[in-house]
Amino acid sequence: MEVVENHEPISVMTTWHNDETLADTFWDCFFATCLPETADLDNISIICTDLKGNDRSNELKKILERFENGWIPE
Repeated sequence: MEVVENHEPISVMTTWHNDETLADTFWDCFFATCLPETADLDNISIICTDLKGNDRSNELKKILERFENGWIPE
């Protein structure tokens, strides 16, 4: 995308979570703990995928609703 579409440089970071809940993992993404200092924190995309192929869309929607209502994982 950077070359073909003249897109700004793209940084792809991943998290490594095994024993945390999906909510904890998702919350960690909002803190962008793994992004480079040059990242535009007001313009990032978070992509969540379950490597086992499970559709967790509804669970993520519920987590987002809870975040919007002020909930923070422990």
